Amino acid sequence: MKTYHIKDLLKKDLLIVELPENGYYEVFKHGILFKDHLESEREFIEGSYTLLGSPDEIKDKDVKDLVGEGFNISTNKKVFNDYKDDCNCFKTAIESFHSALESEIYWENPYGKEPIENLQSSTFGGEKTIIHRNPMNILWNEAESRTFDRNKTLIFIKN
Repeated sequence: MKTYHIKDLLKKDLLIVELPENGYYEVFKHGILFKDHLESEREFIEGSYTLLGSPDEIKDKDVKDLVGEGFNISTNKKVFNDYKDDCNCFKTAIESFHSALESEIYWENPYGKEPIENLQSSTFGGEKTIIHRNPMNILWNEAESRTFDRNKTLIFIKN
């Protein structure tokens, strides 16, 4: 199971959870218990949370009180923050919400599906082999820790 907390970005904090295959959860007064289908793997996250839904289930009305908003003088209309680009804004709260999510997590690892081979060898003059660590692997690992499968992901709001 993979988790990520989004704090101090939106009006309320979020908990992003990627459930294991056939995983499920139980909400308690003081936290959420996550389990795999065999109940061999369990994780309890403390705090009071409300399920917002999976990324594709969440609607504009569900997030309009979470995202920042402003007013576009040229169009005379309310607009919502773009959390990935300070110079942009959105017409809907759900677009703004998704930009907030995507400013913190990935739906696909930007460095590819597999890590770049960690060790590379070079031979100089046919005699000496030098082993190098690939620095891109560190970036891949960091990105992978924030890459979620959108079909297995649930989003909770901290109360």
